[in-house]
Amino acid sequence: MLYYQTNTVSFYFGDASDALFANAFYTVSPSVLTQRHPYNYHAISMNMQALMFAHQTHSNQGIIVDEQVLQTMHTFTHDADYLITQQSGIGLGILTADCIPFIIYDPENHVVALVHAGWRGSLLHIGLHALTSLIERYGTSVAKVQLFFGPAARSCCYQVSDDFIKKLHTYSWYESVIRMQNNLWYYDNTRFNILLLKDQGISYAQMNTDYALCTIC
Repeated sequence: MLYYQTNTVSFYFGDASDALFANAFYTVSPSVLTQRHPYNYHAISMNMQALMFAHQTHSNQGIIVDEQVLQTMHTFTHDADYLITQQSGIGLGILTADCIPFIIYDPENHVVALVHAGWRGSLLHIGLHALTSLIERYGTSVAKVQLFFGPAARSCCYQVSDDFIKKLHTYSWYESVIRMQNNLWYYDNTRFNILLLKDQGISYAQMNTDYALCTIC
């Protein structure tokens, strides 16, 4: 497991040796998600009062998890690929295999966005949609946010088609997120999202890639 923890916020990235799976959970009420044995220690160790998941669809849509949503939202039932909350003691979760889990944290307003970005969501600019939601709802300053990127398929292993490469040509920096080896194209979705968010004024110094391991190799 990979942890980042401060006095006010904790982030957990599972890996191949210590991951969380959808079938490890069951819903005991509309607002509470309970972990099946033997996964209880995750919620306990992070002091969660509730742990919320959405039904991920590779979109650019999200949900703001406020007190009202906590009372009505059935976990894994609402379509969304990012979750935002300012509620203390609430855990947000996403499930990934080779897609990127990444976090946008606003320490000034103590609000966090958890983003699930596959290649489809990335091309739909899901990270920008989550950032815009933070700005519009909470007055988040781009200069103050902190980003954390988790494990995902990287360009060392993530093979893509010629047709996919053509979709990237509209970005001035697209050549820096792809490479060719033995006449095959490889793509770095993590770097794509980093550069997309950098174009919005977020500096590299605000981005933490310590946990951005490749999930394939």
